[in-house]
Amino acid sequence: RDCLLSRGLGDVYKRQGEVTTQKNNTGSYNVEVKSAKLAKDVSDDPIIVVTYSFTNNSDDSIAFDTIIDDKAFQDGVELGFVYTSWGVDGLDFETKRKEIKPGVTYDVTCAYELNDQSTPVDIELYRYFKDEPFYKYRVIIK
Repeated sequence: RDCLLSRGLGDVYKRQGEVTTQKNNTGSYNVEVKSAKLAKDVSDDPIIVVTYSFTNNSDDSIAFDTIIDDKAFQDGVELGFVYTSWGVDGLDFETKRKEIKPGVTYDVTCAYELNDQSTPVDIELYRYFKDEPFYKYRVIIK
């Protein structure tokens, strides 16, 4: 099965088989969705792995998970996080906890437990302590 990034709030588009992503400025940080793919966790349960490109444009070192609250939903129900990449070949879920220096762009990998492998997954990114997401997009599983 493949994943396609679909139109969200005008940030990610699917056009003629190509995915085009625009950067999303959340103040001193830019986030760009690079990819989404299906995988299995150590218990052989289905997960979706999303890779973000995170740029720190602030004056201080910061980690993705200290400034961005990422959430995933299927049928309006929030999906659980996959906290360990142990047993998932080639993936490192610790990237969201690593601090990066000002001016650096770093790939951050996050994973979520799927309820099923056919319902689209809606991803929402929030700044901590904000009620509205600054970025929404849909991943279509096909």
